[in-house]
Amino acid sequence: MSNNLERLIRIYNRLRRGPVTIEIISKWAKSAGINISTRQLYRDLNSLQHLHFAEGENVIEFADEKNHKTWKLEYDGVSEYVTQYDINSFFLFRNFIPASIQQHRKGSIEKFEKILYKNLSKNKYQQQAEANELYLRKTNYHDNLYDETEHTIVEELLWALQNKRAINILADAINTSNVPDEFPFPVKLLPFELLFHLGRVHVAGLEINTKKLLIYVVDKSKYICAMQKNYKTIN
Repeated sequence: MSNNLERLIRIYNRLRRGPVTIEIISKWAKSAGINISTRQLYRDLNSLQHLHFAEGENVIEFADEKNHKTWKLEYDGVSEYVTQYDINSFFLFRNFIPASIQQHRKGSIEKFEKILYKNLSKNKYQQQAEANELYLRKTNYHDNLYDETEHTIVEELLWALQNKRAINILADAINTSNVPDEFPFPVKLLPFELLFHLGRVHVAGLEINTKKLLIYVVDKSKYICAMQKNYKTIN
């Protein structure tokens, strides 16, 4: 495959996520490791309007009163109507979710972004594209960056909550000397909810033997496993 065709396909796949201006696509190209001039990006976007990579998909160009151009991919078929408020709500969610969730699950978020955009592409996604793509920023204040270990624990906890299963907290590898004697490990907990507080996910639930409410931070220092017994009837 030629370099030019490969680059066009990558730009086309970026359009599957939503509209772009030259500023948006330039920023994306740089982050994607594509060394290309602004002039060539204009040529590529214009070329994509005349190429048909997939049936029922069309690259459309819009220009405002100042000839500021936006390109987007539209899909044939009926598209449910959404307002600009709806579109902005999605971008606020996408950009302001905690870094501990956003960074590790980036691929999953982009997958749903493509599905959402494919079904709503004929709406006015080209309006405020730069505001939504370039000018939404968060500070990640108090936000703990999780790795695969913590996300595995979160998946285990979600399964336990959904299936009303108790969990065993087997050990805490940090500050073990500060663990109260009242709740020696392993702690058997019936989880009630996951709480996001001060940049970290916490699990809250009842300690099965004492019926006391406990809250533990989700951290790779915790060793947690779901139990097979069903505890639906705990009071």
